[in-house]
Amino acid sequence: MKTPTQQLEKNITKYYIFMALRYAMFFFIPIFVIYLKSKGLTLTHIMILQGIYSLLIFALEIPTGAIADQLGRKKTIALGSAFASIGLIAYAYASTFTEFIIAETILALGSVFISGADTALLYDTLKTLKKESLFKKIQGRANALGFTCAAATSLTASWLYTIAPSLPMLAAAIPFALTIPIALSMHEPSHAKSASLRQTASLVKEGIRFTKTHRQVRWLILYTAVYSAFSFAMFWLYQPFLIESGINLLYFGPVFAFINLLVALGAYSAHRIEKILGEKASLVLIPALTIISLILLATGSLALGLIAIILGQFAWGYSEPVINDYMNRHIASRNRATILSVNSLATGITGAIILPFTGYITDTYSLSSAFILSAIILLTINLLLSTAKKH
Repeated sequence: MKTPTQQLEKNITKYYIFMALRYAMFFFIPIFVIYLKSKGLTLTHIMILQGIYSLLIFALEIPTGAIADQLGRKKTIALGSAFASIGLIAYAYASTFTEFIIAETILALGSVFISGADTALLYDTLKTLKKESLFKKIQGRANALGFTCAAATSLTASWLYTIAPSLPMLAAAIPFALTIPIALSMHEPSHAKSASLRQTASLVKEGIRFTKTHRQVRWLILYTAVYSAFSFAMFWLYQPFLIESGINLLYFGPVFAFINLLVALGAYSAHRIEKILGEKASLVLIPALTIISLILLATGSLALGLIAIILGQFAWGYSEPVINDYMNRHIASRNRATILSVNSLATGITGAIILPFTGYITDTYSLSSAFILSAIILLTINLLLSTAKKH
């Protein structure tokens, strides 16, 4: 029989497998906007769906993060994977805007149960093993593996879509379902305990209080929320950009496979690059690359747009392990998932505003207008955040 230490060591391998399967659901991502447009939705509708998703994250993120801290991360992750699988199936059979909202709601439930709990489980596993210094490296490699799998499944997206438009959605539900037994087989770090409503409410209050009083964590949460919201918006506008550039649908799969490999490269090399650049330069570089990407996309040039995608997606892959590492250094284990959920909550609120806004600007004016306005707003907010950090 394996010792607790040996079981925790196995968590690392299982985390790699979990991330590989979780990101393998990218079967539908390359054709997602096209699929929804074929159902009669405008880009504003599509971005409203993403805004609803963000609002649901806002409503549910902290309670589910607290539940993860109390009930145990692996059960919470497994529950989230089950909801995600069901949500993808619901998306495949939806035909009206209302039905898509229901499917998006189920998907959001899946995301909030997983969000924070997965990285919290990994970090506390490493902390118990006295290897928390490896967090950035391990999560970077796990993300790289995940996006490599996403690249592989993205290659099939256009082909599956030509067979049946809903087939990529159904295919995406399979790897998510496979993550359930992986999550349940992980060894829970010893801090987990039974939850009561009172304990959960107390933990939520403690997490919010900690965020309010800890300046560095609060700044990182605001920084992440703004950057992530604009990155998500830019990502969902890639497909309209490729359509306007005259790229054939059959090439969307390979293009998004390339995108995912860029994210994988950014994630895999994050710990090495961050070691050279340091925290200050990294926090400047991440939004700077995104702003440059938005400006290049606004030109409408396919060549410059491809360079923009390279820069933007590399920045996204680099950002997650680096920012999560900075955040985790300032958080105690007992409320780690709760604080990480506060981070996602802030991102949800910001996304609920930014995503529908960019969709409306695109439908009302132009895609270039949405890109350039996003660049201006992101630059302005980051300058304000930089000034606030100095003071």
